[in-house]
Amino acid sequence: MEYLKYEFADQTAWSEKKATIWAEESGYNNCHVIELGDIVLTPATYDEEGNVLTPAITAGKHAVDIVWLENEDSTFNEFQAWPAPCGVHTVAGLESLYEAAYYAKFPDRKPVVEVTESSEPVDSIEPSESTEPTEPTESIDSTEPTV
Repeated sequence: MEYLKYEFADQTAWSEKKATIWAEESGYNNCHVIELGDIVLTPATYDEEGNVLTPAITAGKHAVDIVWLENEDSTFNEFQAWPAPCGVHTVAGLESLYEAAYYAKFPDRKPVVEVTESSEPVDSIEPSESTEPTEPTESIDSTEPTV
């Protein structure tokens, strides 16, 4: 299974490519498709009456996420897009699939997690004032219901 992201020049270009993986009688072949459309990079701003002050800025491309059930159709390679994980959209539970593909393509972008040792060894931490177990101050009779 692969989870990849794609950009097409416009809706028409996507529709033409979509025809290669879509059959009217059976739906998508070997994949699940999420059409995102033209992604908003900067939202529009509005006045109190709802009039647009500044129009939205969009990517100008038609974005599509595809989860391939087996291998990606190689004719889609030229349309691959690689936003930093996970972009503006993800398929819940499959984020790690996209991240794995992204970092395989761009290993230099993988975050480095540094593991540092504690500045104080565990055996040198002082115990609390009393380490003796304490006795309960009142007993509870388990035969009586509590309210």
